[in-house]
Amino acid sequence: MEALETWNRLLAHVRETALLESTAAMLEWDEHTGMPVQAAEYRSEQLMLLSGMIHQRRTDPIVGEWLNILTESELASEPNSPVGASIRCMRRDYDKHVRLTESLVKQIAIYPLIWIMILLPPFLKKLGKNSPPLNPSRLDKHPALGELNLLILTP
Repeated sequence: MEALETWNRLLAHVRETALLESTAAMLEWDEHTGMPVQAAEYRSEQLMLLSGMIHQRRTDPIVGEWLNILTESELASEPNSPVGASIRCMRRDYDKHVRLTESLVKQIAIYPLIWIMILLPPFLKKLGKNSPPLNPSRLDKHPALGELNLLILTP
């Protein structure tokens, strides 16, 4: 396979992976801005699935093969050129990602949701009709969650 063809295949793969990453980012944004607490378990399943798919794409052995071809090609001969720098950065990222297990990546993806599913429900019982509305981005300031704040924010 020619270096330019390999480069184009790698770019297509990276673009598709970036689409999945932006989809996960949108789900995470919604989680922080408007997701109902009751949706946390389903959202964690969504983020775990997407995180696993993204990790599989980032660590696909074919990506490593493409990067090996490109590193030895004329495209990488000038390391400070845009293409040469891109190949170098993609290689660095690939080498970092292959060190992580898919299981770990999935766990990291849902870490922010764990407290919503496990720690928050007991404290939601404290909310009464006269309590201020629950704003997910300002939970640290909600009076009914004082004990939770101590658990999370105390070093």
